[in-house]
Amino acid sequence: YKSYKWGFYLSVIQEGTIETGDEIIRLEKNDSENVRLLDVSKCLVDKEPDPELVARVLNSKLAEQMKYQLQSRFS
Repeated sequence: YKSYKWGFYLSVIQEGTIETGDEIIRLEKNDSENVRLLDVSKCLVDKEPDPELVARVLNSKLAEQMKYQLQSRFS
């Protein structure tokens, strides 16, 4: 992740099978968090990331394992 070039992740609400051509629908968007993958990578890679950015990332819906990795960096 040091390149700051990450992909994107989807949350699975209901397990099942998808096929080529199936539609993926975004069900929820929370603009108040406004956390991008670039923000997460900056928190993980930058030597001294912005504390406000770190707090915003930790308060987002980021996967718990990523939050743990970020928290352990500053412990």
